Amino acid sequence: MTTIPLLDHEVRCPDLRTLWRPVKPQPQFAIPGNRVEWLHDCLSRYWCARDRLELSMGVLWEGRCPFGKPDDVVVGLEEWWDTRVKMPSGRPILLFRADRDEPGSYWESAETLPVDLARRRYRIASVAVRRIGEMTEEDAVAWGFAANAGCSARALAWYLWDKRHHGKQWAWVVGVEAI
Repeated sequence: MTTIPLLDHEVRCPDLRTLWRPVKPQPQFAIPGNRVEWLHDCLSRYWCARDRLELSMGVLWEGRCPFGKPDDVVVGLEEWWDTRVKMPSGRPILLFRADRDEPGSYWESAETLPVDLARRRYRIASVAVRRIGEMTEEDAVAWGFAANAGCSARALAWYLWDKRHHGKQWAWVVGVEAI
């Protein structure tokens, strides 16, 4: 089982259907994105890219999705706080930041949440590699964004992406279903 720290808008989204994360390291292509052909082996989650017009050039980039392959289960981690109170079973009672709109420095980072205490689990439905500039309005909504006050969901998603990932163009797009 793989874990993935969830972003604030992902945790608050009741119908989260995709997760976008940067490909590391970023592919470096000297050809336009519309000429890149992505190939993958579903069983090994191995991905490679090649030029559609120059098939004899060989592989331009290769890698594996670090989050898994279709039908794998991924655990969504979120910011939390241990109340130091235990249930009769001995399980700790936790508060999650998504349930409370309280700013504060007492929230533990998502990466430190024990997997067995995580409350969000997803089955991977699909995995793809895409350029962030190809994101549509529907993609942004599936990722948990909503349009507001004259700003599209896509514009909000692009803003967050640029703020967090500083110009990285390629993303793993992981389609998920809550379980």
